[in-house]
Amino acid sequence: MKLALMQPYFFPYIGYFQLIHAVDTFIVYDTVTYIKNGWIKRNRYLLNDSVKYFSLSIKSASSHKLIIDTNIADEDDLHSKEKVTKTIKMAYSKAPYFDQVFPLLDMLIRDEEQNIANYNTQILRELCAYLEINTKILQGSNVLSASELTGQDRVIEICKIFDADHYVNPIGGVDLYESALFNEQGIKLSFLQTSDKIKYHQWNDTFTSNLSIIDILMFNSKSKVISLLEAFSLIGS
Repeated sequence: MKLALMQPYFFPYIGYFQLIHAVDTFIVYDTVTYIKNGWIKRNRYLLNDSVKYFSLSIKSASSHKLIIDTNIADEDDLHSKEKVTKTIKMAYSKAPYFDQVFPLLDMLIRDEEQNIANYNTQILRELCAYLEINTKILQGSNVLSASELTGQDRVIEICKIFDADHYVNPIGGVDLYESALFNEQGIKLSFLQTSDKIKYHQWNDTFTSNLSIIDILMFNSKSKVISLLEAFSLIGS
């Protein structure tokens, strides 16, 4: 059984969804500390030819808190949910698939949930359902008990808990894990590499990669995005 785990990112790039698609069980890893300048509260979008960030404000953001203990700030804050929807609408209102996808995005962003882990997990589940990804998605805070282990030792422990014999991680973590340690435990270790051939027309002939999934949804049909979920390779498998 293939397993992956990642922190609950806010409308992450397509590689995140490829990772979910590539495994049997995906764990939203919300029992680790919140990273203040990470991808949990923000992501990148394209405004004309410039890369910008849409972002939520976090109440009392702290790297001493777990993600599951972190909340979105009140709605009157500068980076409220409403501001995010307005930002997306302004940036993509003339995109070819805006009318098809914006109602879904608007509904997800405006959800009343204020816990950032629960909020992002709900967004991930709804987008996976939309993209016909059938992977089992579990929230770590609901299924994982406390542990003194960290790093790859904790990952191996989680694999054993779920009887996983294959762990898949994004390619960015290749220097963080040792295949020998996983092999000793009977666990295959692979790294997902998103194809550099994923390109599509945005506003002009210049292509900007690794933006939020929102960008791909705005410029491609649903069937095309679903096909792009297969555009990856597993290294080390």
